Formats: sequence, structure tokens, C-alpha cells
Amino acid sequence: MKKLLELRQQKADLTQQMRSLLTKAENEKRSLNADEAKQFDELRSQSDNLNTEIARYESLSDEERNQAKNQPISKTLSNDELRHYILTGEARSLSTSVPSDGGYTVIPELNKQIMQQLSDESVMRRICTVKTTRSNEYKQLVSVGGAAVVHGGRRQGA
Repeated sequence: MKKLLELRQQKADLTQQMRSLLTKAENEKRSLNADEAKQFDELRSQSDNLNTEIARYESLSDEERNQAKNQPISKTLSNDELRHYILTGEARSLSTSVPSDGGYTVIPELNKQIMQQLSDESVMRRICTVKTTRSNEYKQLVSVGGAAVVHGGRRQGA
């Protein structure tokens, strides 16, 4: 819901303003003066009001989502659709190949968050070097000739 996103953005802005007031006083090694304290309290009351409104919109959104789940899905394939599928073999799926082929089905911002959480949670990711490749395949160079070892005998006459 667009309104819910707007409210959350307003709350984030208010929180940032509150944080800047506290940071400013902290950097100057003092407590908030009367004007700053009054401004902080006003911002906090606005934030509380936004929290209440956000909770209302979230409950409405949850209710709408639950109603959508409870509606039975009764659409069945018609004979024409089934015939078309059998004749053409049409497949509808997401591509997971390289970006030039229309791949990557994960939103880039979400992918960054997932990778950051992986780095934070995984011990191995903290101590290793992570390299990103351009395709799903990793081809390692392998020497088919290799080195050969032959059992040597004693030399005669040396």
C-alpha cells in the first residue's frame, strides 16, 4: 500500500531528526537544552502518532491479505488452453541465467541484504575471499597431460 510506505518513510525521517538532535548534543558533550528537548518531545509525539497510524494500515493490509487467501481459486484450463500447451509445449517460468539473457530473479537491493547477512552469519564467509562470476558455471583449468613419474633403475657402469 502506497500510504503505508509513505507513513514508514515519514517515521524514518522523524527518527533521523531525533537522532541528529541527540548526536549534536553528544558531540558537544552536553545534554539537550530546553528548546532541543521541546523539539525532541514534539518529534517523539509525532512518531508515536505515526506508529499508531502505521499499525492501523498494517492491520488493514493483513486483513485484506487474509481475505485474498480465503477466496477459492476455481479457474480450470479450457480445452483450447490445454490443446495449445500440448501442441506448442509453451513453458512459463523465470529465467535464472546471466542478466543479458533476462536472468537474476532477485531484486538487487534484496540480494545485497541477503549477501550482507550471509557475511555476518557465516564464519567461512568472514575468512574467505568471495569472487563473483558472470555465469552459473565454474570451469577449472585441468592439465590432462600431467607429470609422469617412472621408477628408475640403477645405472650400470657409472
